[in-house]
Amino acid sequence: MSRIKTPSLSLKELLVQIKDLVEIQLDLAYSAVIYDDKEAAQKALELESKIAEYLGYVIMRAVMAGRGMNLAEKMYALILFASALEDISEAAADISKLAIEGVPLGSAFKEALLRADEVTIRIKVLNKEAFKMRIDQIEQQTGMRVVAVKRAKHWILNPQSNFEIWCDDVLYLTGPDERVGDAYRVLVGSEPGKTQASVSISEHLKSLLDILISLKYMAETSLILSYFALLTKDEDIVKEVKRLEEWVDYMREVLYLYTLRISRHFDDIENLRGIFTIIDATERITDSASKLTRIVEKGIDVSSFFKIIFSAADEKISLFHVEEGSKLAGKTLGELNVEENFGVFLLGIRRDIVWYFNPKDDMQLKVGDMLILRGSAASIEKFIETYRKD
Repeated sequence: MSRIKTPSLSLKELLVQIKDLVEIQLDLAYSAVIYDDKEAAQKALELESKIAEYLGYVIMRAVMAGRGMNLAEKMYALILFASALEDISEAAADISKLAIEGVPLGSAFKEALLRADEVTIRIKVLNKEAFKMRIDQIEQQTGMRVVAVKRAKHWILNPQSNFEIWCDDVLYLTGPDERVGDAYRVLVGSEPGKTQASVSISEHLKSLLDILISLKYMAETSLILSYFALLTKDEDIVKEVKRLEEWVDYMREVLYLYTLRISRHFDDIENLRGIFTIIDATERITDSASKLTRIVEKGIDVSSFFKIIFSAADEKISLFHVEEGSKLAGKTLGELNVEENFGVFLLGIRRDIVWYFNPKDDMQLKVGDMLILRGSAASIEKFIETYRKD
């Protein structure tokens, strides 16, 4: 009889690994369906197995540590955290299977994914000047985060900041749509090629795709907000995550009916399977985000532990306060344009006791505002250095 291996990683290391791998898996899954990239899809499926293995180790570590009710309660919260992320991993695996099984999504939908607020792109390094550039240099110059590098048959996930790239490496990057051109100029040495933006589609199909991309954005936003709720124990954030979950649940049913009604506009009926899979995966991500907020609702205080986890994670969530005399005070969000200028995402603004999510470009920042920012460490640091009060 074989014995279960004792995990070599600590509980903190396991949770950091699960969080980072789930995010990479999602990025690879979307890349797989955009580029018909079966190798990326296969890697995403392998990550599902690794994440499931790590979840088992988390449970083992929690059982080994559980002494007394107070500690057992905290271990329950950490298991719930890992379990919710595994649910997201399973959703990402379902998306990946579309590429492996050759299920078509249609050119229009792939184009829509490439024009979302946050995009994942695949670039083959062709610019000789980029040879031996370090990952931190690439992220600083492009404003995008390198989530994976494929070198021949080898995958490097979450490459270290001092990792040097070679010509013909294939990089998977994620970040704002506005920074895609910078990535191509740095890594390829030219502007991005023409996409399929000229694809002619009916207004019905265009409306469907717009809603799908909005749902993807809501799912990603709800997940990051749930992380923020774990860090701050902010019940207003919890309410926003719940609101997003309810809205996505409602829109899932609406989209099912709408997709069936316009199915005659699809050239291939298999497209419907792909669309339904994306809808379901999006809904499962928001459900997982809501699941994470249960930790806050139950009043289990593990915020200090989550601060350690998120500080060690590859993608950063940061708070920035607009202080008296700050160069930010008086600027509109349109003028600031953090996505294009810094490669970071502004998730929300707290003013007094009110949260503003998805604020409009004409909103003017005031002293005392608190901004929630998300992005790579290099992008966040660039923003902070620019607007830190002297």
